[in-house]
Amino acid sequence: METYFIADTHLGHKNIIKYQFRPFMSVNEIEKLGMARDKNEIRVINLSEETIQKHDNTIIDNINAVIQENDVLYHLGDFGFGKESDLATYRSRINCQNIFLIIGNHDKYVPKSCFSWVKNLYSLYIKNITIVLCHYPLLSWDKSHHGSYHLHGHCHGGLNNFIMEHNLQNQRRLDVGVDSHEFKPWSFAEIEKYMKNKSLLN
Repeated sequence: METYFIADTHLGHKNIIKYQFRPFMSVNEIEKLGMARDKNEIRVINLSEETIQKHDNTIIDNINAVIQENDVLYHLGDFGFGKESDLATYRSRINCQNIFLIIGNHDKYVPKSCFSWVKNLYSLYIKNITIVLCHYPLLSWDKSHHGSYHLHGHCHGGLNNFIMEHNLQNQRRLDVGVDSHEFKPWSFAEIEKYMKNKSLLN
């Protein structure tokens, strides 16, 4: 049994495809986005059902390609967008039986019964390492000065400038959102390798 982590899948959420320029749009949709001057103009651009389905199918297929039915997946928020029934359908398409959800800001209607549990914050332990899970990034977390990891989502890979400006490159912190990992989950082995050369101190 392996353990995996993911965040910000935003299944069924057409706006996130536009705002994050996720690579599932048609040439025509990309051209329209290129002409938009601000977020309001981006908001009114319609994406085709084909684009949304391509986005959703790719992410779900990527999850199912690496995670077995009895593995464990921690989803760190913003699972999907839409009605409760739509979200339940997305969940049913993921083969993994053990999905634990950390609530994100877009998870208002998520059907809690579809997940093993639903929490706002959680710490787990793998190989004697404390791993603090939250949808939002924390500047300091439990045992952060003693080698613990902090995994989060929400930022869509957009914290790099802040990290450099505040000299936080060595934090044992990682955005496990799909935007910075080829739209697929992180395995614990990948995370452990990423954290290997990070310092113990913030």
